[in-house]
Amino acid sequence: MTDYSSLSDEALLLAIREGNEEARSVLAIRYYQRRFVHGNAVAPTTYRMIDPCDYGSLYFRVYLACENHYTFGEHRFVSYFQMALKHQIQKEVGAIMANQQKVLSLDAKISGHDDSILSLHDVVAPDQDPHDPRIYLNYCETLEKISKLPKQVSPKVLRLVELHLSGLSYDEAARQLKMPRRTAKTMLERYRKFVRGLIKHDNRVTAKPLKNV
Repeated sequence: MTDYSSLSDEALLLAIREGNEEARSVLAIRYYQRRFVHGNAVAPTTYRMIDPCDYGSLYFRVYLACENHYTFGEHRFVSYFQMALKHQIQKEVGAIMANQQKVLSLDAKISGHDDSILSLHDVVAPDQDPHDPRIYLNYCETLEKISKLPKQVSPKVLRLVELHLSGLSYDEAARQLKMPRRTAKTMLERYRKFVRGLIKHDNRVTAKPLKNV
């Protein structure tokens, strides 16, 4: 008798394609049990903005789509799934932010105050480490999605910072983006200045320098 729980994702998928319902059940349960692990892996500071029930529904829709459309040999299934999950989380969070922006703008008109700009606390979970440089990148990416990114922060610098946080040096990241070194340095200085302003405005205490930001 086959112990399906010991099989790899790809082996289970092969069995599923052959009509094995037990393999389908094992793989579905495996991924459902790790739904928060995968969410944290692909969008650690944003997936928790989604209501847990809505996230569960989104997650399972992504899983079913990946189970049906996965092509053997191109990627490991987990990598294929995580790419799809990240895309859907970004899409959902973008919709949440756009809706929140409308509400905040309406409130601002009613109250006479301009509270329509999202603060760091609106985007980042309160238990996130304030020293994690990815927090500020994700915040800026959210502002970019709703067309609220400050003029001094170029969308290009977000790609630069993202590549750096993925393991490249800033010089390597600039070369990959075909960005002149001086331009990259200027953009980075403006980005860091903006981040320091965020930290000061949101009263986030940090004793560490922002070298990795």
